[in-house]
This record gives sequence, structure tokens and C-alpha cells, in this order.
Amino acid sequence: MELRRPAETARGRFAPPSLGCGAPSGEAMRPAWRTEDAGAGWSLLQRRLDRARATARRLSGLSPPMLGLVAACVATEVSKGLLANWEQEAKASLGVPRPWVALMVFAKDLLSLAAGLALAAARGGARGLWEAADPQRVLRLLPIAATFASAQVFGLLALKQFDAGSVKVTSQLSLPATAALSWALLGRRYSVTQWQAIMFLVLCSAAFIEVRILFETGAPSPLELLLGQTRRRRHCQGGAACEIGLSESFFPGGELEGLTYLLLSVLLGSTASVLTERALKGDKRPFHQQKCSFVAGESLATLGMLAAGALSFGSGPGPGSAWAPEGGLLSLEGWDWRSWAVVVAWAVHGWVAGMTAKRISALAKSIAHVLAATVSYAVATALWPRAPFYPRGILATMAAAQVLLGVLIFATVPAQKEAVGKQGGAAPPKGRSSFPASIFALAAALSSASQATPVCLPVQLRVKAACRLLVSKLALFCLGPPGMLAMFILLEAVRPVLVSWAQQGHGSARAFSNGSFVLGQTLVSFCVALALGALAERSAARAFRLCASPVSVICRLPVACCFTASKLALLVALARLDAGTVRVIAQGGLPMVALGSAMLGKRYSLLQWEAIWMIGLGVITFFLVKTETERHASEYPLWGRPWPPKEGAAHHEQPGDARTVRDTHVALFYVFMSLGANCFGALISERFLHSTSACTPCYVQKAHLLGGECLVNLFVCLCSWLASPTESFFEHFVLGWDHRTVITMLVWIPSGWCATLVVRHCSALSKNIAQSASSLLTYIFSVRPPPTLLRPALEAQPVVAPVFLLAAVCLQSVVLFVVATAAEQAARRQRGGSKAEGPQASPFRERRPPPCAPR
Repeated sequence: MELRRPAETARGRFAPPSLGCGAPSGEAMRPAWRTEDAGAGWSLLQRRLDRARATARRLSGLSPPMLGLVAACVATEVSKGLLANWEQEAKASLGVPRPWVALMVFAKDLLSLAAGLALAAARGGARGLWEAADPQRVLRLLPIAATFASAQVFGLLALKQFDAGSVKVTSQLSLPATAALSWALLGRRYSVTQWQAIMFLVLCSAAFIEVRILFETGAPSPLELLLGQTRRRRHCQGGAACEIGLSESFFPGGELEGLTYLLLSVLLGSTASVLTERALKGDKRPFHQQKCSFVAGESLATLGMLAAGALSFGSGPGPGSAWAPEGGLLSLEGWDWRSWAVVVAWAVHGWVAGMTAKRISALAKSIAHVLAATVSYAVATALWPRAPFYPRGILATMAAAQVLLGVLIFATVPAQKEAVGKQGGAAPPKGRSSFPASIFALAAALSSASQATPVCLPVQLRVKAACRLLVSKLALFCLGPPGMLAMFILLEAVRPVLVSWAQQGHGSARAFSNGSFVLGQTLVSFCVALALGALAERSAARAFRLCASPVSVICRLPVACCFTASKLALLVALARLDAGTVRVIAQGGLPMVALGSAMLGKRYSLLQWEAIWMIGLGVITFFLVKTETERHASEYPLWGRPWPPKEGAAHHEQPGDARTVRDTHVALFYVFMSLGANCFGALISERFLHSTSACTPCYVQKAHLLGGECLVNLFVCLCSWLASPTESFFEHFVLGWDHRTVITMLVWIPSGWCATLVVRHCSALSKNIAQSASSLLTYIFSVRPPPTLLRPALEAQPVVAPVFLLAAVCLQSVVLFVVATAAEQAARRQRGGSKAEGPQASPFRERRPPPCAPR
């Protein structure tokens, strides 16, 4: 029956047709109206479906059939792991032995082979069947197929100690493993940002494994075992204490046996994937024929495993007997409908994943993997919880979210664009280099040092001339921007550590008056500015008039108030938290600034937003894991670590210095207060610097700011002194000062000047990377303090492997954001049509102000 749309009136609305004299009655008209309404509704539904298809295609770049195939791949990938986990948990609760995993893989291969041969016979007849089961091709692919089969066997064995969600999240390590093997075996090239994303994903995965093991299993730390540390087991056979080392934990029967199987599965699977890509590079056969060749090879490999296991099982205890069921290798005692469900799910997933792999992009594939891992982890955590969700399970969940976000970061990093030379090899782009230009200049000077001297001179004079040239180049390298950055990293790393050292062992939460410390530091820095001005102007009076101009100093008071508040809040936070923790938490200021800038209209790329969210998630996870381990240290397996710290005399003298929950929250508040004041002061100071003449010397601008800080700190000290009138002002000023305070203040002064020079003469990229490097160095100094000749020594913080790895994740994500920002700025300049003059500048480039008229 033809569907007709109802008549449209002049107003554009649908109206029923008018009923004339010979028109049928209402009962006869009702079916036609229903048909017309159904036609209008069907057309509206079609328009909405077309719009949804267009939106999905625009967002994903895939057609609706491919979207359905990707959805089927995600569903089968999720069901594969969850069914295997469910089968094992159900049989463990019933006390039924599980079939040998090699036998399950063999059954899966036979089922896949039967389906593939049937498809080949249906599509190609006898010829297609022969091409699918060609013995020569099967034997040629047998090593790769055996590697795949071994990876599947180890993946099933990993479910002994890991749930399906943890296995799926940890299996994301296959991405960096595949990238490294592709670089080594296939010659594939990756950009610097891609290598950073690969390293970042490795750190995230290692942190997840450590957090999951620490809070859920109670096993020893894998990282500490690999570094040679051991722990003591309290209950051993015979009642004696025994040490657990690397071999006892990772080998079969150990507490980390499941982790060994999981890592072997990832490594073998990545190796097989790379070898498959190289083996099938020129193979033009259809997919089902290639799949049949691989499945036939896997069947032969698993059959060999069964034979080897039968020999080992028959000869007595061994690895084969450890993996075999109680009823024998070929016993069907543990087989039931759950086992067959697992076999069918694995077979279906193999075909669906193979059809999807070559038809979608790398980004769509990564999103599918992330979606499958998210669903698997959520369902496995809900069905088979290994620990209470709050607070332990949520920490492992946040660490898993970091891993999945790391996968998306790697997928969105742009690939390296290589220029191919005449010889066919990849040549680096013109004017670009992965090393600083200063290093290449130094290498060029070293190679041409002997050529710079006349040949007619004697050898001794030529050597002396080359040595003088070498010394001059080294001095230029050390005193230039690279040396300045190295000094900046060292001073920025040592500065908060020295503050913690100066404030420990006193009778209060702070070792000295914070206002007096900052006032002394700013006064000495102001004197340094006056000395530099006197040397530059060759007149002390003129330098004083320039540096101590009352109008300029008063105009800098808002900026000085912000910077003074930032310093005072930082000192209060360092009195309650260690320097490394403060520096890592301070990285959370970058997402705050980014969100504020986005609200003001600044645009970020997708990679930048991913790095921003990773920084925020990493800082929160780091803080929660650290506080949880400190709060319940006796409940977690922290053997071999100096935790909890021993109570000494200094701790009895300062009860307020105990790390309670309240002190931690107060310190966290002051850290973010310091960040907010510093960011606000930086914005205001940038406005003031724009209003300042470009010809104003650096020391004059610094002196104006220091003069304002001196006034603000003097006001703070006076208010603090008036609050305690029993002391004189000088006694209040030097209260709590000792040699550590003086040393700390003397280090703060060059640190401030070095930061000023770095901001003025180096690029933003090099400055931000140097700040991240100094933060990592600060954390290392907190857990492993440098040796010192002065007493008392700085108290070392406990080395907890997941906390250390999470700190590294936070700092690496900051570096990734900085590099992504620099790449985005370069891309915008390139899109804007700006052409670089000459070779690309070094990240250590010097910012030179415009030429000024002589005064």
C-alpha cells in the first residue's frame, strides 16, 4: 500500500482533507489517517536515523557497518575475559578442578579451524580449501602461531591471581612493547613526543601494578624485588622466619606467579603481532585463508604443549604437573558448559578481532581497547572485589584510569613525518635536531679545533691553541643558557629540601618566623640588585636612584603582596609535609591555570586536554595513595622499608609535627594557596612588565619588585611582633635562626636570581622542562637525602614503590603537556604562514630585547 503524506495547508501545517458530500464516513477514514500518521512518523524516524549516522560517521570516521563491527569486537573482547574469570571463580567456589588451559586453547583452535575451513570451502571450493590449509604456509607460520598460542596460555594462567579487569588494564603494556619491537625489527620511526607517550604509558602501567598489589593482594612489591630488596614472611614452615626473594616470588608457586604469566603473555603477544605484520606483508590471500593458516599452526603448537605436558605429568612433579588438573591432562572432569562458553567466546573473538584490525584506524582501535578495558574492569571489580572499594579499591581504579588515559594520549600523538632522501632512508627534517644546538656547536668546535690553527705552526703550539679554543667553548657552554638551566634545576631542587631541613627538630610546627626569613632573603637580594646596578652604571648614587624609586616600588606592591603570600604559604606547607610531596602536589596548579585560561577564551588541543586531565588525576591519586599508606602503614606489607618512622627525641619534643590527617589537609590548603598567589602574581607582573619600557635593565625591574616585597614583609614582621610584645623586635626577628636557616637563605637568593635570568633569556619550553626536572630531583632528595657535613641530617622519607611511580607519572605528564603546548604553538605558526628564518632555534635560545636608544 502506498504511503501518502497528509495535505499541507497554506500555513505549512498538516490538515485532514475536507469531507465532501460523497466522502466516506469517519469509520472508513480512520485507517487512512493511521496510515498517513505512520508514514509521517516513519519519515521522521528515518531523518533522525540518518542524522545519527552522519554524526557517528563524522565523529568516528567509520561507516555504520564498521561501527557495528567495532561494537561486536568490543563485546566479544569483554565477554572473553569475563567468562574466563567467571568460569574460574565458579569452579573455585564449587571445589571443581579447572581443565588445563592448553587443552582449552586447543579446543578453541579446533573450533576456529573448522569454521575457517568451512568458510574457505564455501567460498572457493576445493582450491580455496587447499589454499587455506597449505602445509608449507602452515609450517612457515608455525613459530609465530606457537608464540600466539603461548601468549593465550599464559593469559589464562594469569587469572589465577588477577581478575579479568586487572588483566585487561595491564595488557595495555602491549602497546609500548609493540612500539619498541616495531622500532627494532621493522625500522619504524617515532617522534620524541611519541617516545614520551610510550614511556608515560609504561610508568602508568607499573604504578597500577604496584598499587593493585599493595592494596589488594598483600604480595611484595615487584619493583623492590627487582631492585634486590627482600621482605620477611612472618609465618613459615617450622615457625622460623624466612626471606622471600626474586625467584621465590615470580616463579610458579610464588606470590607474584600471576604477574609473571601476565607479563609473559604481553611480551609474547606483542612479539607475535610484530612478526605477523612482517610475515604477511606481501600475502594477498583473503583474511579467512590467512586465519586458517595461523589457527592450524596454533593447533599444532598446542598439541605439542599437550604432549610435553603429558610427558612431564607422567614423569612426576614439574611445571607440567603444576599446570595440569588433578584428574590428568586429558581428563574431562573439570569440563562443563562454562568451559565450552569460554572456548566459544575466545573463538568468536579471534575472528571478529581479525576482521576489525585492518579496517579501522589506530585511534579507533585504541578507543575500542580503552572501552573494552573500562567495561571489563568495572564489571570484574563489581562481581569479584579483591578489596573494599573505599578507600583501597578506588585507588586502584584511579590508577587504572591513568593507564587508559595514557593509551588515548599515545593514540592522539601525531606521528613523525619523515623526509625520504635519495638513498631511500629517512632523513631528518632540515634545520631540526633532537639535541640542543649548543651541544652541536660544541661538537663542531671540538672537531675543528685542530683545523682552526695554522698548519705551519709546530705541533706543541697547535695543541695549545686547540686547548685554548676548547676551554673557551666549554666556558661559553657552561656560562651560557645550558649552564644557566643546569644551575636553575639544581637550585630549584635543593631550595625546598633545605627549608625542610631547617625546620625539622624544633619545638613548634615552624622552626623560625616565616616573615623574618623572607624579609632577610629579600633584603639581601635587594642589596645584590644595588651592587649590580652600581657595577653597570658605574655610580652607586645613580644605581640607588634607579633601583629604589619610590613611585616604581609602590606600583609593584600588588605583585609583591602576591609573591610574598606565595612564599609564606609555601614555608607553612613545608613545615608539615616533606619537600618532595609538596613539589609533586604543586603540579596541580597547571590544570587550575589551564581551566582558568580556557574560561577566558584560550583554546587547547586534544592532546593538551588529555595531559591536563592526566596531571589532575595523577596528583589526586598520588596524594590519596601516600596518605593511605601513611595512615594505615601497619596494615600493608611494607616490609624492608623504614616505615613507620621511629620515634626519636626530636619527635617527642615536637608533638605538633606529627603527620596527622589535620596537618596534611592544612598543608594541602597552603600548597594550593601558594600556587594561587603565585599564578595571580605572575599575571599581574606580566601586565606591569608590559607597561615598563623594554630598555629598563633586568636588575632595575628585579630591584623594584624586591623593594615592594621588603615593604610587605616588614609589615608582616611588625604585625607578628606586635602580637608578641614580650620580646624585642630583634629577638623576634632572629627567633629560631641557626646555621641551617642562614644556609637556606643564602641558597634562596641565587635561586631567585637564576629563575629571573631563565625567564628572561630562555624559552618557555626549556623553562618548564627544567622545572619538571627540578621537581623530580626534589622528590629524589626527599627519599634519598644527599650527604652533608652539617648536623642534624635530613630525615629520609619512606620509599614506597607505588608512591614513587605515581610521582614520576605526575612529573612526566607535566613534561608531556609542555611538549604538546610547544608543538601546538609551532603548528599554529605554520598554519599562519610564518616562515622560519634559517634553521630552527634551539630550546636554549636567548630572548633579546629590541635595541634601545642610548640614554
